Amino acid sequence: MLRVLVVVASDLIDDPSWGAVPRVLRDAGHEVVHAGSLSAPEQIAAAAIQEDVDVVALVAASSEDVEEARLREVLASAGAPEVGISVVTPGVPTLEAVEAAVWAGSPPASTDGAS
Repeated sequence: MLRVLVVVASDLIDDPSWGAVPRVLRDAGHEVVHAGSLSAPEQIAAAAIQEDVDVVALVAASSEDVEEARLREVLASAGAPEVGISVVTPGVPTLEAVEAAVWAGSPPASTDGAS
């Protein structure tokens, strides 16, 4: 089980489809922390560190809408380079699609392939 911080892009906050992402993760047994709409990488990193999450799931219309590289820099400089980052589009509410996106951004220790 992962502890996932869900951050919604400000242009999607009024779109009800983004709610499918945290719901699917919660229903699969993951612990979901809702952060609402945070736009600055510094805000997102502070929330991720405060909530002690494994992965930040950025719900956005596309990966171009996200400052992923800057968020990685901020997390690393704050001493939390192990926090994974994943961009999830809200239009894919299936468990498999959402979990695949989140696991793709999860820290290496969580996806080591051990059985």
